Amino acid sequence: MAGHWRCCLNSRPVVFFILALMFAFPPAADAAGEADAVRQSFHALKAALLQDRGAEAARLVSRSTLALSDKARDLALYGSKAELEAQPTAMLAAALSLRQSIGSRKLQSLPARDLVAYVVDTNLTHDGPVAGIDLGGVRVDRQVAAADVLSDGSFPISQLQFAKEEGLWKLDLTDVAYGDTAVDRLARMMSPGSPDGQRALRNELVLAMIAANAGTGVDGAIWQPPLRRP
Repeated sequence: MAGHWRCCLNSRPVVFFILALMFAFPPAADAAGEADAVRQSFHALKAALLQDRGAEAARLVSRSTLALSDKARDLALYGSKAELEAQPTAMLAAALSLRQSIGSRKLQSLPARDLVAYVVDTNLTHDGPVAGIDLGGVRVDRQVAAADVLSDGSFPISQLQFAKEEGLWKLDLTDVAYGDTAVDRLARMMSPGSPDGQRALRNELVLAMIAANAGTGVDGAIWQPPLRRP
């Protein structure tokens, strides 16, 4: 009898069947534990942002988010007005904010992770509103998670995405960077049926936000790249 069971368990179909059951029905406690891990990572990132601890914040954002930072940096240094206007609104705002706030020589010297750390260390992120948010429901699907945002005031994002990398849940801003924004919705509402009018209004609103954050005026020169693309 023992030999019979050894024979069955050593057969490939049985082994694959057992593995399939293990992956198809993970223990519920594991899912709850992963959701708690997402919340812990978010709270660590929130604390790092509010306390201007850039290196810790950079450690808790995903590879995709770091790639977005690299793209924003490239656009800030070299992007023409046409290139910038072709970007989603959040990416446009990020690139122009970097162009306005950081000198080109300094910006050139900052690879993605260092750039994230720098903007957090110097509070260029203007992350005061982060203090009033928390996570509600968290849904985990293998190596990605989505979490509802709870806010005690007005906050433009209703959901955040996370990716599990190197054993840590890290914030992934890809959807935010390429998603619809309040600026887009306002531009469509005020210039219905006019793509050119919507683009012009979007540009004005983005520049107004940058000026408000910087505390200085912003003129048309911001559309000119500081450097020629190598």
